[in-house]
Amino acid sequence: MKLMPILLLSLAFAAGAGAPQAHATLLVPNSTFTLTLDNTAGTTQSQLITANGLPDTFLYGSVPVSVTVTDTPIGGGAETIAIIISASQDLFPSSTLGAGSWYLGTSPLQLSEPVTLTSALMTATIPPGPGSFPIYYNFIGDIANPSPWDGEFLGNGYLGGFVNATGYNIQKVELDLTVDPIPEPPALALFASALLGLGLLARRKRKAS
Repeated sequence: MKLMPILLLSLAFAAGAGAPQAHATLLVPNSTFTLTLDNTAGTTQSQLITANGLPDTFLYGSVPVSVTVTDTPIGGGAETIAIIISASQDLFPSSTLGAGSWYLGTSPLQLSEPVTLTSALMTATIPPGPGSFPIYYNFIGDIANPSPWDGEFLGNGYLGGFVNATGYNIQKVELDLTVDPIPEPPALALFASALLGLGLLARRKRKAS
């Protein structure tokens, strides 16, 4: 008869240990990385970007560009890291069947701990109006390993690009990365032991009846 209170205590402790703990955002505040933009008009430029939720502004050739990196909790311990590149005119002009690409190169995003990357959504906004269209959806395996992910990107930091985008006048691109913290191994082990206790309790009840 002492099994029930012990079991309930174990379950409560396991649930508390496995629940997301209050912490700062996973993206290290004020960390920096180098973003490289490359278009077929012959403009290749690297710029140091600070991840602090504020826009970094610079001239990409002669085009004013703003890059903002945000880290937003979305519930359950998950967060969305967004890299937003915007300009007042076409970022990737092209007179051929090309357009351009963007990279983080050898400077990954700096995370406070490894995470599970659950979604990677790229969108591009084409003026006029609010209309946008998805470029890729959930292309995790193409840019990064899903789990554990430490902020590095595959393919020498390649994030995305456009082909055959002549005349589309792309003025904004956004990469939204949804991440989840990886549960601590002790919490998982404790939760497994609690489930085992539940099984033993059910078996004992069946025998008693």
